[in-house]
Amino acid sequence: MSLQRLPRPPEPPRPRPRPPPRPPTLNPPRPRPRFPTRPDPLVMTSSFTISMT
Repeated sequence: MSLQRLPRPPEPPRPRPRPPPRPPTLNPPRPRPRFPTRPDPLVMTSSFTISMT
């Protein structure tokens, strides 16, 4: 039995190249403002608790 007679297994598919990171539009990573301009519940509550302490 010669192994060379067996058909070659199909090559595994190449990993796709990663798409370029698109700039985030909804939540850009910027430093949290002290007084949030947008009414964001999370930021408001966190700033409220920070000011309370």
